[in-house]
Amino acid sequence: IKGSITNVTPSGGVLTYAGPASTIHVTWIPYGAMQKVDIYYSTDGTNFPPANKIGDQITASDGQADVPMLPTMIGANLKVKVVDHSNPNIFGISANPFAVKGSIVINQPTGLPFWVVGSKYDIKWTPTGTYPSDVKIEYLIGGVLKTPVIGVVSAGEACDDGNDLPL
Repeated sequence: IKGSITNVTPSGGVLTYAGPASTIHVTWIPYGAMQKVDIYYSTDGTNFPPANKIGDQITASDGQADVPMLPTMIGANLKVKVVDHSNPNIFGISANPFAVKGSIVINQPTGLPFWVVGSKYDIKWTPTGTYPSDVKIEYLIGGVLKTPVIGVVSAGEACDDGNDLPL
């Protein structure tokens, strides 16, 4: 009798990488006499290389584990694979790809600044994870998104185009 692993999650949806303390809640249903499982991730939805192991010898009957989310996992086509530690031919893979997105912490401005029309101000942030080469900076006044965009700059750089901000 061969065991099996089914209903592996996450399966679909979007998770946010918020730094080194981020985790992914992985669940599965084990069938058979397996004792321990290992967990791997794939960024292309197909390949699960040994270097992508994020859970090692987890008690199979627990059916769940919080495993580390890594900055290398940011993407749109991720899957997880839960494998019987003693028999790598017994495994389950999440049915649908899921996405992991990065996050941005605003460093400047802080608090509730009052800006003077016609003045220039820096907007600075720290990206967590990897991003495309550009970040679009927008703003709200009274809860309404305004145009034009303040600027499009490389992640991690300051944008000081205060003249583009029509107040």
